[in-house]
Formats: sequence, structure tokens, C-alpha cells
Amino acid sequence: MLLTVGFLLTLSACGGGGGSTTAPTAPTDTTAPTVTSTTPVDSATSVARDSTITATFNEDVFATTTDAASFTLAKSGAIDGTVTFEASTNVATYTPGSELAILATYTATLSTAITDLSGNPLAADYSWSFTTAEGAWQSAELIETDNVGYAAFPKSRLIAAAMPSRCGNNPTVPVTTLGPTAFNKRHSLNLALNDKL
Repeated sequence: MLLTVGFLLTLSACGGGGGSTTAPTAPTDTTAPTVTSTTPVDSATSVARDSTITATFNEDVFATTTDAASFTLAKSGAIDGTVTFEASTNVATYTPGSELAILATYTATLSTAITDLSGNPLAADYSWSFTTAEGAWQSAELIETDNVGYAAFPKSRLIAAAMPSRCGNNPTVPVTTLGPTAFNKRHSLNLALNDKL
């Protein structure tokens, strides 16, 4: 009797318990990737006209899904440019084909064609806008050196520009070449004209 009980206990310990032998499966990734930051930031102003536009994702995405078709820049229409993706930082970069316009508003868009490594696309198109800076001021240029006494007739230059037929026999002389002395001697305009301007 003791031998029989011991034999039954041995069978139970060696696999008679009915436990599963199937390896556990990893949970399926169904979470869409998201954008964590952009440059320029949304609604930025005075953005340099030679800037590149970037977007950083919260996880790895397929580089092949991040291209000029899924990452675009537009003003009144699409802007030509190239797109690169840095896998080590998950940063997509858009480089415009030419310098951006002065004081213009642009909109960058990432489409749902972009997916993570599990094939999950962005939940929706992601867009942000920014406005470029104005043009850079150039160095001042000297346009006239003979300005003695010109302050007494501040509007005479305007008359010479707007009414060339009243300015002697050479109406095509550039206004910037007419110094006040030459103007007063060669063009005897009635001061009443100045008062009406």
C-alpha cells in the first residue's frame, strides 16, 4: 500500500498537474506616435528666413514614412524642400529649397502616413504655423552732400520728382543729383506750389 501511494505522488509531481506549456506573448503596441516638440514653435514670429523646420517624435518611427510627402510646408501653396530623419533622436527635418519670404506665414504639416515601428500612424495630421522676420536693414548710403540751406525748402525735391516738366530742360536728371543750390538757381518754382503739397 505504501508503494502505491508513493508512485501516485511521483506521477503528480512530474507533470500530471495540467499546467500550460505555451510561452507568454508580448503585448501588442497599438499606441499612436505623438509629436513632442517642433522648431519653430507654433505661432512663432520673426523666424529667420533661412531656418529649417523640425519635429521630434516620442518614439521610434519608420524613417521611410517620413519624407517630403508626409512632412510638408506651405504658404499660399506647397513649398519645395527636402526631408531627412535622424533615427537616434527621432527628429524629422524639413529644409526649404530657397529662403523663405519676408513677413510671411507658413504652415508645416505632418500627415498620418508617418507610422511607428509597429505600424501605428499618427492619430491625426499635425500642423503648426509661424511667421518669418522682416528683411535686414542695409547700410545707409550717402545720396547728397550739397545740402546747405535745403531745410528752408523741404518740399522742393518732391516737386522736382513729381513734376519733371517744370524742372528745366533736363527733366530726366535724377532727383538725388539736384543739390539745393542748383535747384534754387535752375528752377524758380513759385513757393505757392510748396504750400499746396
